[in-house]
Amino acid sequence: FHKNHGKEGTIMVTQVKEWHKYGVVVYNKADGKIDKFVEKPQEFVGDRINSGIYILNKSVLKRIPLQKTSIETQVFPVMANEGELFCMELEGFWMDIGQPQDYILGLDKFLPNMPARIATAVTAEQAAAGKYEVKGVVVVDPSATVEEGAELGPNVTVGPGCVIGKCARLSNCAILANTKVGKGAYVNKSIIGWNNTVGAHCHIDNVTVTGDDVQIAPALIINGAKVLPNKGVKASVEKPEVIM
Repeated sequence: FHKNHGKEGTIMVTQVKEWHKYGVVVYNKADGKIDKFVEKPQEFVGDRINSGIYILNKSVLKRIPLQKTSIETQVFPVMANEGELFCMELEGFWMDIGQPQDYILGLDKFLPNMPARIATAVTAEQAAAGKYEVKGVVVVDPSATVEEGAELGPNVTVGPGCVIGKCARLSNCAILANTKVGKGAYVNKSIIGWNNTVGAHCHIDNVTVTGDDVQIAPALIINGAKVLPNKGVKASVEKPEVIM
């Protein structure tokens, strides 16, 4: 398609229901030539948006000035005005995971369909050999340790160097590299950052997100908190808030 139209750029577009939340691509459906971009339209002008996948000729590099530049908002509109930008519809599943709640939802969408070349899900046999349990799709880095009695899944990823303590319960969450989850802790619908320590018997839920090097004391309830890096959490957070 890109070679056939002979212009400088092709972007992949995808259909969305909530078009008013995105920049919409207005184009000629007959040949894919892009007319313009409309940022978060209040009235319907289309339901195709930029998926973030591009095929660009080397000549596009000359359009980018030697300063901080947004190719989407500063370069692509000019190319469209000059008739040098086309689009092609993306086949298959696409979703925006820029917000934590969407990232967590994305785990549910991606992991069951995960390409084998990216990672291999833990099998029931592997879990049984380690004396822990998995439900649904769970991905554990080979360098991580899962202790006896832990229950993981569905939709869980555990990064390199992590330690998941005895009888911990993880579901619908991402545990990033070198984090320790204590004995009997519960983590659900959350993203636990790098180099964290989650104390024993903590209860973490409701799209809690922690930055790098966060230390959570034992037996706390963390409900929807957003914790900035290098923080120690010593008291329960029962309502969603930002900890700075």
